[in-house]
Parts: sequence; structure tokens; C-alpha cells
Amino acid sequence: MVEHLANRLSATAMTCRDRTQEFMATCKSMQSRQQQNGIQPNPTGATRQRTEFTLIAKRIGKDLSSTFTKLEKLTLLAKRKSLFDDKAADIEELTYIIKKDINSLNKQIAQLQEFVRGRGAQSSRHVQTHSNTVVVSLQSRLASMSNTFKNVLEVRTENLKEQRSRREHFTQSTISSLPPPIMNGHGRHMHFLAFSSHVHSTEHLLVEFDFEKQGSHRKTELNSLRFVSH
Repeated sequence: MVEHLANRLSATAMTCRDRTQEFMATCKSMQSRQQQNGIQPNPTGATRQRTEFTLIAKRIGKDLSSTFTKLEKLTLLAKRKSLFDDKAADIEELTYIIKKDINSLNKQIAQLQEFVRGRGAQSSRHVQTHSNTVVVSLQSRLASMSNTFKNVLEVRTENLKEQRSRREHFTQSTISSLPPPIMNGHGRHMHFLAFSSHVHSTEHLLVEFDFEKQGSHRKTELNSLRFVSH
């Protein structure tokens, strides 16, 4: 009985083959094919990187939209040509904020591009192409917004020149509507002379009035002397 069981185990052992080496070779072959096809060996790491990229890209897109809203408001203010209702303080504040936003967005997109380049060897071709497309799209939106911002500033500069010209014209028109004596330097001088003459004549009258008072007083003194002599 024991001998029979031993013979069966021996036969079973002869029919079993150690295929560990074949399994390892098959795994290496599959891994090699995955790398050639651009498939990430570590799906968990690939998912994490895709999620991180998506979050960063969405945040940049949100910041772009926020800055564009500010730019629209600045455009409306910069196009106003009212001489007496110019929102200079609001325009200066928005200009400063938008410049700061554009610089920040430029840095964020550059960092995102470096992130894509850094994971290039670990991501599939499809993921790499998609990521590059997203980066280019963000760069294009930022460039378009920067050009619009530049045009708005140019419009603002032209409106300031026009306002200055209108203000000077308004000032000249106001001066020309004043009375002749103060139209020019000569007119002001004549006006001053007329006033001086009036003052001088008034002083002359006061002197004459004082002289008459003195004369009257002297006459009184003479009459008193005559009365005493009599």
C-alpha cells in the first residue's frame, strides 16, 4: 500500500513542471510591451498625476475667467469720455490688479508646463498629448487677454489726451467770455490803473477836505485874534 502511494506521488511529481521562470519571463515581456506602448506600469501613480494636473488646470482656468471679468469692467471705465465723471481711482486700481493677475497666471501656466514635461516619460502618449493641448489652450487665452488689456490701456491714454484738450479748450472759452478789462495783461493793467486813479482821487478829496478843515480852523483863530485886538 505504501509502495503504491509512493509510486503515485513519484508519477505526479514527474508530471508537474516548475514554470516559475516562464511566469517571470512572461511578466517581463508584458511589462516591456506596456512601456513600448506608453502604458504606465503603476496605474495608481498615473491616476494621481492626472488628477493633480486636472486640478491645477481648472484653477488656472478659473483665475483666467476672474481676471477677464475685471478686464471687462476696466474696458467700460476706460472707454468713458466724460470730462466731469472720470473714475480715475477705479481705473488705476483695476489696472494694478489686472497686471498682478496676468503675471501670476503666466507663472502658474509655466509651472503647469514644467509639470507636464516632468512626467513625460511616465505617462502615455495620449495623456501627454492631451496635457500639452490644455497648456497651449491656457497660454492662448492668457495671450489674448494680455493683448486686450494692452489695447484698453491705449484707449485710456487716448481718452486722457482728449480730455486734456477739451479741458484746455473749455478754459480758454471761459476766459474769452470774461469782461475786456481782464482779457489780457494790458487789460488787467488798465483795470488796476482805473482802480488806482479812483483811490488817488479819493485820497485827493480827503486831503482837500482836511485842508478845508485846517483853513476853517485858521479862519476861526484869525477871527479870535481880531476880536481880542478890538
